[in-house]
Amino acid sequence: MPAVTADAATHAEEPAEETSESPLEGPAAIHVDGSQVHTIRDGIEQRGQLARLLVHDLAQARTAITAGLLPPDVLSGTPGWSSSLHSPLPEATPGVLLASLELVRNADRSWTVLADRTSIPYGLGLLSSGAWGEDSPFTEFGRAVRAELDLRTHNRALLFDPAATSPDENLSHELIVQDAESAAREFGLDLLTPADLRVHQGQLERVDGGAAPELLLRYVPSSALDPLEPLGRPGIGIPGLGAALRQGTVGLANPSGAAVLANPALATFLPRLARHFLSEDLVLPSVTTYWCGERSMCSHVIAHASRLVIRSISNHEILDGRSLPLREIADLCARIADEPWDWVGQEPVEPDAVQLPDGNITPVMLRGYAAGGESWHALAGGLAFVGELDDRSRPLAHVILAEEAA
Repeated sequence: MPAVTADAATHAEEPAEETSESPLEGPAAIHVDGSQVHTIRDGIEQRGQLARLLVHDLAQARTAITAGLLPPDVLSGTPGWSSSLHSPLPEATPGVLLASLELVRNADRSWTVLADRTSIPYGLGLLSSGAWGEDSPFTEFGRAVRAELDLRTHNRALLFDPAATSPDENLSHELIVQDAESAAREFGLDLLTPADLRVHQGQLERVDGGAAPELLLRYVPSSALDPLEPLGRPGIGIPGLGAALRQGTVGLANPSGAAVLANPALATFLPRLARHFLSEDLVLPSVTTYWCGERSMCSHVIAHASRLVIRSISNHEILDGRSLPLREIADLCARIADEPWDWVGQEPVEPDAVQLPDGNITPVMLRGYAAGGESWHALAGGLAFVGELDDRSRPLAHVILAEEAA
């Protein structure tokens, strides 16, 4: 049985203190065989490269749409997606800089991607303040992130709005606030809110008169960028930012178009997108996903709703059909039939359990990260959610992927 060697981690539901103390304990070492360490890293790096190419394509030529690889309804159904905000964009747009995935190990020790967190890769700040020790994987990864930022500009900031609702159901609001503060400190960025910035005559300016950032690292949802854009939220964001992005007077990473990566329906189409853009099969498969916007998949989901995990695209609602009474399943199927484009069904995943130092045996979900542009560098570890997948108060730890002893 693989072992996680770490002290008990603190709970994600506990509010963060007003200090830089990390809520994470560790590090923990998840021991896997050597080939699997490389598979995980290669898979995350591949997903980062694919995300970069797809987001760029959707902002420019849109061959993924015209070639029939991705239904337009997947885009239009993505929360925060609007064609005016996401395209057209200047060729110099920074593109996807950071990638993040949530994955679990199966009983056969293969790994499955549960969700894509690339749109906003929360957690890097939490990891940066963890007790990694000397020569840690995060030290190397932090250098890679800063190097990628340096390639773009030395005048950059992290844009965060504590008033904007986070789309991350696995991290509390308090932890995301702490995460933003720590990420800005780790990567040498000014931490700015929309109240600190304004757009004047197409140029982004700081309200205090300081040097305006030329690149914003996005730590807010796409819908919280500009209230003047379609689907923008009144009173949230920076009026005129969308126009400034289209004019190329400021860059955004990850760009707002990366919102499509958070749409669970995209998992249905990623295998053929990988073959189109990379001429490769996916190294890390996604959880089997059926998008109800396609008729045959919708029929399959409705027929098998009692054994599937059902997710709403628009409001992030997650329902486990295995635990619902028949009447609620019938009501859910009626909702799916009314708005099929808004729903996906996913095959349940039963993660392999690991043994903790106190003897408890529990599943662990890993949130892994990669940074890059033309080439990608994955963190040999990540953020661990310790416990059952549906437990929103799971303890957190940071983990190092370590090869098993022969």
